[in-house]
Amino acid sequence: GSTTTFTTSISGSNPTYQWQVQTTAGGAWSNLANVAPYSNVTTDTMRISPVATSMDGYNYRVIYSGACTGTNFTNAASLTVTPLALSVTPTSATKCLSAPAVLFAAPATQTITTGSNATAVPIPDNIATASTSNITLAGIPNAPVVAVEVVLNMPHSYPGDMIFNLRSPNGQIINLYKYNNGVFTGAASGPSTWGWYGAKISSVGTTPFTSVATAPYIYNNSTNWRADLRNTAVAGAPFSNPTGFVSNATDFTASVTPSTAGNGVWTLAMADGGAGDVGTLNSWTLNVITGGAPATISVTPLTGLFLDAAGTVPYLGGQVAQVYAAPTATTTYAFVTTAGACSTPAQNITVTVNAPVAGSPTVADASVCAGGTTKFVQAGTLTGGPGFVHQWQVSTNAGVSYTNVANAGVYTGATTNTLTITGATAALNGYKYRDSISTGGSCGSLVSTAGTLTVNALPVANIGFAPVKNLYPGLTTTLTAAVSPSTAGISYQWIKNGVDVPGATSNMLVVNYDERGSYTVRVVSAAGCTGILPTAITIGDSVDLAKLFIYPSPSQGQFQVRYYTAPNSGASFPATVNVYDSKGTRVFTKTYATQGVVGYNSMPVDLGTFIGKGVYRVDLLDNNGGRIKTGNVLIF
Repeated sequence: GSTTTFTTSISGSNPTYQWQVQTTAGGAWSNLANVAPYSNVTTDTMRISPVATSMDGYNYRVIYSGACTGTNFTNAASLTVTPLALSVTPTSATKCLSAPAVLFAAPATQTITTGSNATAVPIPDNIATASTSNITLAGIPNAPVVAVEVVLNMPHSYPGDMIFNLRSPNGQIINLYKYNNGVFTGAASGPSTWGWYGAKISSVGTTPFTSVATAPYIYNNSTNWRADLRNTAVAGAPFSNPTGFVSNATDFTASVTPSTAGNGVWTLAMADGGAGDVGTLNSWTLNVITGGAPATISVTPLTGLFLDAAGTVPYLGGQVAQVYAAPTATTTYAFVTTAGACSTPAQNITVTVNAPVAGSPTVADASVCAGGTTKFVQAGTLTGGPGFVHQWQVSTNAGVSYTNVANAGVYTGATTNTLTITGATAALNGYKYRDSISTGGSCGSLVSTAGTLTVNALPVANIGFAPVKNLYPGLTTTLTAAVSPSTAGISYQWIKNGVDVPGATSNMLVVNYDERGSYTVRVVSAAGCTGILPTAITIGDSVDLAKLFIYPSPSQGQFQVRYYTAPNSGASFPATVNVYDSKGTRVFTKTYATQGVVGYNSMPVDLGTFIGKGVYRVDLLDNNGGRIKTGNVLIF
């Protein structure tokens, strides 16, 4: 995404240039044209802008010639492209409105390889013989060295007598401290509490030891100290280096060039160059820092951003190592990461801010038939959030205690605003349910009112009959439904052969011969619970092959004549009915088509409205005129 250039230097008259590219190792070379991302391809400096990650490993060279020189090639130079994919951490955050600010930090771009030695090393007084301590480093990456640090812990009654030289694995010897560059020469000894206490001597240190020119002579960890790097003698000093460790380096770079040269044994050599003082090295640490330039971040918008965790110093823009976010509402920030000369595209990071839930959450009572489905719904108005987290709770002891409901068994929707109970059992009757509501980030919770569940039992019906199940013509029977539990408000619907009987909505049903069939009853409780249909009762025929039924008798001239038609009796039917008065006069005759219909077939007789009162004889004849049966009817 950035820009780079390749340059060649050619001497002589009238040079010409043609830049070429090789995109794969050992592949063909191609002439470049002034087409993006390339420009200036016929000059001594070719430009690439912008550089793409796919160009990593491309090789470039120049075909050149001159007034007195034939065509030739330069050496090849390689392009290394490092993708810049630095990510700010964290990549998202959720916080409560009153919670501490969220810290966003620039990504690490460096590696610290470190080692320590805590073995105490006494330093003999006024002796050039080196006292030494070793640290072995391994695994230093092959990357640019950012800094080398030495951290010393050593009390000494007169620091001005000390020499510290550091030998690296490649043999370079660096002077860290030498008589404080001569400042302390001739000074008197002091207390044993002087010396080095976590004092960091760094290749990028800025404060010279000579800044401490008067007592107390204490070097602490609040300052990044600069090495003396003194390779010359100090006037009046008894010796200039610990024996065998003569300093020769003018900076730290030679110790770790390349960076992997720092892998191996590092030796700290020490000597005390004056009398009357003592000291002991208690420990020391060595850090080799490698990698790219430290990453920084810039952020927009500026709303709710601070440079301190307490939120007292606003972030006003620019490059920083870290920033604190404490917006009062959910905000998406655009972070741009910069490392050296390169910057990443904006990385959008959302800070979700949840306010504590407030309001009056309510849950109403619910009623359900056993085995049915019902719901509890949180219906109150809520504020806070954004977003609410629900957790339904149940009490089995009339509200004394509650436990969380899980999505199992009869329950679904346990973490939504609606709890569904499917297949409610009688055991749940009287249970109480409430909704515990919170917002994301656990910003506190609010509990709703409790709703009580009533599970209504299904009514159970049994059917009885009286006096008989099988009927003769003119005879009726009564069906009666007995319901348990017997409560007020039960409704009934009688069913014949699977079809509701119109108007049959009481607990009793009178059935005559013509209403024969299979009967059951549907019962519904006052709570709307429908019982299971009881076992059906079949009302059928009472068969009597020799009996003639004439009814009603007495009548006003309209009555039924019935005689049982047996199976396979078609040869004797259709039948004829003759009616005679007391004088023997035939007052009615009619033939009825009853062939093929088994049972007491209906043969209605209507003598009219002006027939005289008295006893009339009824004859039933077969299709051959033979008398089948005779009976009487009383007309009034």
